[in-house]
Amino acid sequence: MRVRSALSILLLGVISVAGAGNAVNAAESALKSGDHVAIIGDSITEQKQYSRNIAVYLLACSGVADLDVAQFGWSGETAGGLAGRCLKSIAWFKPTVATTCYGMNDGKYTAYTDEIGKNYKEPLTKCVELLKQAGVREIVLSSPGAVDTISFKRPSVTPEVYNANLAKLGELAKAVADAAGVRFADTHGAMIGAMAKAKAVYGEKYNVCGGDGVHPDANGHLLMAGSLLAALGCDGEIARITLKAAGTAEVSAGHRVVKAEAGAVDLESTRWPFVLTGDGKSPNSNRSIVPYTDFVERLDRFTLVMPDCAWAKVKVGWGDKSVVVTGEQLKQGVNLMALFEVTPFDQPENALSQAVGDLQNLETSLVKGLLNFSGRPQVDADPESKTLFDKLTERQVALRNEKAAAARALLKPVAYRITVAKAD
Repeated sequence: MRVRSALSILLLGVISVAGAGNAVNAAESALKSGDHVAIIGDSITEQKQYSRNIAVYLLACSGVADLDVAQFGWSGETAGGLAGRCLKSIAWFKPTVATTCYGMNDGKYTAYTDEIGKNYKEPLTKCVELLKQAGVREIVLSSPGAVDTISFKRPSVTPEVYNANLAKLGELAKAVADAAGVRFADTHGAMIGAMAKAKAVYGEKYNVCGGDGVHPDANGHLLMAGSLLAALGCDGEIARITLKAAGTAEVSAGHRVVKAEAGAVDLESTRWPFVLTGDGKSPNSNRSIVPYTDFVERLDRFTLVMPDCAWAKVKVGWGDKSVVVTGEQLKQGVNLMALFEVTPFDQPENALSQAVGDLQNLETSLVKGLLNFSGRPQVDADPESKTLFDKLTERQVALRNEKAAAARALLKPVAYRITVAKAD
């Protein structure tokens, strides 16, 4: 098993500052058992990648029970567009928590002007009011993402100028959040910071904001998800497993010791880590961006501790893979997610991710095709058509809820073994 050398830095506690601003208003968790979480935004949300990451994380990794998560992305949308469709789109879901990410289209792909700022800030303020009106208890306003410094090509504006525009819109989003007493995520800052570091290693052609410079691949979507999850107050302490040399073990909530003995512990976990995917090099690998952000250290800590370790070097086994760490590191605690590229959770979490993707595809057709159907006035003019349309909408909502329940049903305990042994 090959150790991810860049991630070993995280093991020693050296944390990237990319996205450090995301802790604003996030000291306490926004989530409560039974919450309905709405992920709202433009075409980047409708890509259903960062929204899928967030849904998988909240369902499997957060440790908060009975969550329901839905995405409400709409291609080409601005904050003003959401203000016009907000209640119509989300009323059926009854959200109690919501995240929004707007600004990419609001910036109009030109240099910033005061008019652009006004036409962004005012409807964004209205959106917060509408979400509160709909019963949303916790709101996260995100700055817009970023455009890629190489692949973004527009005749009217350079990447540098447009990123300055997006940064200014992010400042306005924070001002709206502060005035409304809601949370804020500096997604733009997280993406800009990680992009510079990653390109310095992989080369300028390693895009972080997609081949078109706007719509990210898996790498950029992980940055977006991390920004919003941090703003939601997710603590990232997925597991803490303490194994003593004598063969006893203690675990944090969400995990159960099945059997412990000297040098090994068998466990079952209902709280899963967030597993990374891809080859670790390409933009379509979320694993590739991890060394240049703090996602694993902040949000994905699956910690093994052996406080009385007497060995200088230790072979740690997890499932059928193993790595070598120092005894001093193990005494302090090692993050297994920073060390292992393959984990016992990969297959079950992949199945959950596929189910969430299927669910979010249905949500897009429900929200865009039925709930905001442009021909609704004509349908409502005929009582029989209205009745049939309402029944169709009700059935699609019911089908969506069935798929959501089926996805949650995949969250079964995962069994695995951890071993420790003296290494040469």
